[in-house]
Amino acid sequence: MNDISALHEPASKALSHVAVWLVLYLKGTGKITQVMLQSPLNASMLVSKEVGMCEVPGEGLAGFGEGPAYIAGHWVDERAFFPQIRDRTPCPATLDGQTFTGLPIPCTIEISVPGDQPRTYKVEAESARIDFDHVGEYTARITSAKHLPGEYTVKVEEKANG
Repeated sequence: MNDISALHEPASKALSHVAVWLVLYLKGTGKITQVMLQSPLNASMLVSKEVGMCEVPGEGLAGFGEGPAYIAGHWVDERAFFPQIRDRTPCPATLDGQTFTGLPIPCTIEISVPGDQPRTYKVEAESARIDFDHVGEYTARITSAKHLPGEYTVKVEEKANG
């Protein structure tokens, strides 16, 4: 039996033994928010409701593959005709002093401040300079949907009087 004829058989007979992975993601960033294992019948009903018009504003549905997608390890690339699940790659950012370059767009920089709540900055540029009020070591964490989180140590030293 070929794949096309299976579509004409009763759903309970032809499709009940197979499951497919569906991924709910944020449009524009590709960040995966939910992963579901569904029967093909449920998947086709969800897809017919979601394609072109999402019930959840800003979210899309993708990932009709055989293997699972993981929220922490994948993202959805919308550049293809059908959204594709891609592996998240290491964070490409580099740190020189207090300046980050090669930042993914968009990204979030979270600075851990000793004795205080972390400070979060949304960044839409390839570089950013972070200024600190006090001397010390700070931990900066860069997150984006397409890349694994990057963690950096920022050392702030006393400025020479000039």
